[in-house]
Amino acid sequence: MEAVIDRRIFFVFGLLSFGQTPTIAVIEYDVHTDYLSPCQLTIAHLSLEHAMPTEYLMDTALLYVVSSVGFEVVYGWQHGDCYECPLFEVTLNGPRLVNCSHRIQTKYPNVLRVRSENGSWSAKERLTDRGVYLLNITTEDANGRLDLACDLRPLNSPPNPDLPMLVAFLIFAALAAVWVLLVFLHKRGKFDKILRKNRIQADGSDRKSEIHEEHGNEAKNNEFELADEKDSDRKHESALAEENKDEEKDNGSQSERQNSAVLANASDPPKVKIRLHSLDAFRGLSLVVMIFVNYGSAGYYYIEHAIWNGLTVGDLVFPWFIFMMGTSMVFSFRGLFKNEISDMKIVWKIVWRSILLFGIGLFLGTKYDNDMEWIRIPGVLQRFSATYLATALVHFPFAKMAAKKEKTLFGDVIHYWPEWVIMLALLALNLSLTFALPVPDCPTGYLGPGGLANNASYWNCTGGSAGYIDKKILSLQHIYRTPTIKDVYYSTEPFDPEGILGTITSVFLCFLGLQAGKIIAMHKNPIPILIRWSIWGVLTGLVALLLCNAKQDGGWIPLNKNLW
Repeated sequence: MEAVIDRRIFFVFGLLSFGQTPTIAVIEYDVHTDYLSPCQLTIAHLSLEHAMPTEYLMDTALLYVVSSVGFEVVYGWQHGDCYECPLFEVTLNGPRLVNCSHRIQTKYPNVLRVRSENGSWSAKERLTDRGVYLLNITTEDANGRLDLACDLRPLNSPPNPDLPMLVAFLIFAALAAVWVLLVFLHKRGKFDKILRKNRIQADGSDRKSEIHEEHGNEAKNNEFELADEKDSDRKHESALAEENKDEEKDNGSQSERQNSAVLANASDPPKVKIRLHSLDAFRGLSLVVMIFVNYGSAGYYYIEHAIWNGLTVGDLVFPWFIFMMGTSMVFSFRGLFKNEISDMKIVWKIVWRSILLFGIGLFLGTKYDNDMEWIRIPGVLQRFSATYLATALVHFPFAKMAAKKEKTLFGDVIHYWPEWVIMLALLALNLSLTFALPVPDCPTGYLGPGGLANNASYWNCTGGSAGYIDKKILSLQHIYRTPTIKDVYYSTEPFDPEGILGTITSVFLCFLGLQAGKIIAMHKNPIPILIRWSIWGVLTGLVALLLCNAKQDGGWIPLNKNLW
């Protein structure tokens, strides 16, 4: 039984004391004021206490924990995305009206566990924002023995937080459908027919007035025709005389006219560059998603960046731009070769653009801290800079040689085989450093977030060799100090998701985008392009599934943007 009146929730639940008859209690609760006893959740052996908000926050729910048994039980909670983490726990002694309550995040699933000498219970549930929940801890008779039994139930009906996103998606889908329909009608000439029909109707209504005006002006026109004929005769005679005088001048200036015509053709404006519209559209989509992600993603977890392992929409934006950079590089080099730009100028252009990107990235990094002693050296634009520099310098000599060769069926791979060798060697270097570099006080090949992960066994090993290389080369002062993992794994070590080791895999991803651009450049028909893209997509997708064992955690090489 429940009702919602003026933001207050009245709920009724039974309290079963051990060996006693049930009693009924009614609690009035304001969803914005938690005045009940908070659960003192701690991890005892780490002296770590869960920082629980005392007031309502976005993306949180309230959980009442009620023990109606006559013996000691331990209630535990942990973030559902905290891989192999110990639980924050509190001991509940005996039955009470409400043993404790705490606010619980609703973006991700939550791990709940109750244990006692009479058994244990656990669940992994994603709760609803603004929800109020009751976890009732009871016992049940099992062949004369009392076993622990728990029941998790909602006490109110909060609105679905995903509804606004669904409505926005449907609106944009409807607008896209209308646009496609309008383009289809335009190509079929439907709009021209409608305009022509309206023009005919308008011309028919004006025709009558034109006929009356023609009759009225006919007499006046006859009077002027005689005078015009006399004037035209006089003008014709004078024109013949002038023509004879100018004939000699025209013969003398014929060569000048030919030269001016040649100069006029040479000064014609250049042809408009043909754009790759699919790449422009992809770039525009990536910009829209990027802006949405950078401004909080409206709190939707599947658009924000993954905490550690995993893949969300927000994690795709950066790789998209890296991939597109490689694709557009093919057409950029083709234009440079066509205009016969010297090799030194091309190399200088690559280096200068990389320097500009890196400098702009450093400048934007001073937005939050302009103290040079603590300035962050890695960053998004810095990663773009290093990726572009390495990929372009490797591609340049082989692209120049391939431009002189004939196009073949597998020319996009055969003509560039030395480039493949170099890129695969870079990928092997990345894997060697990741899985073979010794890291002090950490297991070799560790890929976890440190902190509470793996039962808090490797607290200061965040990122394994990737984090270790950044700390050694850049020092702790010049890398990202507030990674997203700190709120979940409670790690204390700085870690930079745009670090040095991950730049190598960014170069390889840019090379894959370069490969996509080569396919476009070598095949004018869209069917072979789509077939080759599909083959590459299936192959790389199968390799990714194999390496991560088709799961978020526990694979050989997990999907992880922080380490890419």
